[in-house]
Amino acid sequence: WSHMQSGRYGQLLAGFEQHKDSLKDMEDRVNGWYLAASAYQEMGDHEKAVALLRPIVVNATGSKIEDMVLYKLAVSQFELGKYDDMKAAIVRLQKEHPKSHRSADADFLLASAAARQGDRAEGGARLTEIVNAGPTHPYFGQALMQRARMFDAGNLIAPALADYTQFIAYAHSDQANANVDPKAVFASQMRVVDLQYRDTKYDKAAAGAQDILKQDKRDPLTEAEAMYRLGRAQIKLKQPEQAMASLSGLLAKYPQNRYMAEVRYYRGLLHLSQSRPDEAMVDLQAACAEPTLSKTLKINALRLVSLHQREHKQTEQAAQSMLE
Repeated sequence: WSHMQSGRYGQLLAGFEQHKDSLKDMEDRVNGWYLAASAYQEMGDHEKAVALLRPIVVNATGSKIEDMVLYKLAVSQFELGKYDDMKAAIVRLQKEHPKSHRSADADFLLASAAARQGDRAEGGARLTEIVNAGPTHPYFGQALMQRARMFDAGNLIAPALADYTQFIAYAHSDQANANVDPKAVFASQMRVVDLQYRDTKYDKAAAGAQDILKQDKRDPLTEAEAMYRLGRAQIKLKQPEQAMASLSGLLAKYPQNRYMAEVRYYRGLLHLSQSRPDEAMVDLQAACAEPTLSKTLKINALRLVSLHQREHKQTEQAAQSMLE
């Protein structure tokens, strides 16, 4: 057990292979096979985990840790995409061990399996059952987050916003358990900003991005995205100077950020709106050179560059721009 708790999986497995044949007592054998399977599971080798756990389930019925064995088996079957086998293990777990602490884990696993298989009806229903159990349920936060992502993927803005917002409030409350990942909180805040922007709530999107930028412990990717989304919202709010500051600040601090193509494009438009055509052409041409710029934005950027070149009698360059 000490090897397992300290993450020394190799040593645990070496010890298991060395001593497994000397384990005569049933409970000792169950514990040995269970620990070895758990080590393989932690190492991502779920085939070997299942190979060790299945014999326990078949041959050691009634062991003291049978509920834990069944749950571990279900987890590896989930990871292998063997959902029918997973459900059978969970049915047995919840039928034979109704008071097991693993029952709540199994409920969340069933919800995750339904969501992974694209069954939004069943996945949503199972997640909602967990959410309705309230913050005392050990998977309340995770269920909220997963249901929000499901709504988000289905472009259901209002319910996705509601779940992300509730998750953020829960994560900052005294009721949150210690397993709430700060990265998940930042990710939820960012999704709220994006969804509010898509819902034309540009003032709320800008405020949300600014709130993220004020927080400590944000990672560079989070900060870069917040600066980008703030700039986009400020454009919609007709705040060109603030938007220029946000986008230019992003380029200055993170010159290789993932939004570089869009930042150069929108900054080019801002330069045009403020009668700075030369600066605009530099940004628009730079945006067009980026392979990540969408076709729609690239076509518009090339059109603007071509118009500028024609106005300055740069006929050949204008023709070339339209051909790109």
